[in-house]
Amino acid sequence: MSAPSRNLLRDAWGQVGRVTIVPEGDVGPAPWPAALVVATGIAVGAAAWLAGRMIAAIGVAPAVSGLVTVIMTIVLGAAVVERGLHAVSERWLGARWATLVVGGTVLGRVVAVWSIAPRLWLGALVLATAAGRWAAVGLQRLGDVAPPGRGRTFVVGTVSWVELAAASAVVLIVAVMIAGGAGVALTFAVLVIAVGLGLGVQILDRELAGDSLAAIAAVVELVALVGLAAAEPATGSPFIHTSGR
Repeated sequence: MSAPSRNLLRDAWGQVGRVTIVPEGDVGPAPWPAALVVATGIAVGAAAWLAGRMIAAIGVAPAVSGLVTVIMTIVLGAAVVERGLHAVSERWLGARWATLVVGGTVLGRVVAVWSIAPRLWLGALVLATAAGRWAAVGLQRLGDVAPPGRGRTFVVGTVSWVELAAASAVVLIVAVMIAGGAGVALTFAVLVIAVGLGLGVQILDRELAGDSLAAIAAVVELVALVGLAAAEPATGSPFIHTSGR
């Protein structure tokens, strides 16, 4: 493999490391960084679902496997969303509220997953994690982005219209595959909410910082899960093990 190809793969892998549990490294600007961020969201959601399925295979109640899936999305995503939400909550609301906000958001995510028909959990987790990251990179094409700084972050710098269009198409296709027409409406709702939040942050902070983008991603993930719970609700208690619900 030639040196340019090795550098390309190294930089791409470095971008993956910035938004997942993959070890970070000192790399140059990654190729197609926005597309990689959305792609890793899909991978995180799918891997989290697989972990939940493995737990469910031993016969536990859906509540336990649902809790595992949410925990795994946090772990596999290197808590980029949660750490950013904590930082922005601490900046806006004060330290005493930051932990409560993050805990409440995670709890809301767990309850939303429990409320979705288990047969749709794979699609729900993939859509939620992809949509959150889609919002984070999409807003960077529209607003003024602060420097990324050190550590894991959704800040990728320049986002091309081609990347944004491709990511948007992927998110829309996933939403339609999961919920049909309701998926289209949910995607539009997520878009409106993300743009509204991005505009609000831009006005308040005069820039879109990494923690602000992560906080918006957290809201979008929760909205996506709640919307799917409304469109495809579970028909049984998550605390009782049954099949086909």
